[in-house]
Amino acid sequence: EQKLLKDVKLGDIVKVSCKLASQPQPWVFEKTKVDDKDVWDITSPLAARAASWQVDSIHRRMTELRYDISYKIGEGGMTPAEAGLDAPTAVVTITDKDGKSATVDIGKSSGRNATYARAAGGDRIIVAKTSFATFFKDSILEYRDNKLFDFKAEEAVRLEVTSRVGELEKA
Repeated sequence: EQKLLKDVKLGDIVKVSCKLASQPQPWVFEKTKVDDKDVWDITSPLAARAASWQVDSIHRRMTELRYDISYKIGEGGMTPAEAGLDAPTAVVTITDKDGKSATVDIGKSSGRNATYARAAGGDRIIVAKTSFATFFKDSILEYRDNKLFDFKAEEAVRLEVTSRVGELEKA
């Protein structure tokens, strides 16, 4: 068993870009520090705080992508077109704090728990030991952090919630 990105040495991941064939724009997530805490933000196609664990899951799966079977392109194995890599289902780029990046092209499913993939620009097609069929959410909105607000309870002296439902319905 080998890792697809075994030769790529990335530091702290600070950006994840996912270009899904099913979406008109790439989904871009960027890590920043807020009060000495790492947080992920969605920066494209909208601006919002992301659920950090979901973004961490994407880049961790890319850096840990494993396989047993690989084909050298042009040597009688799978062609990029046959593997769905000429028009990938997804292209994921992860970038570290020093600007070094790695890109993975994700092709079509190769079975129940297998997917064709390759390192972008690489000469090998792998059969990744994972299914990406349900890996990506249907909408970027599903990556938003569901926390409505973040404050220290002991510092709060008042909390006011105003409903604009009626105003929004008139607009």
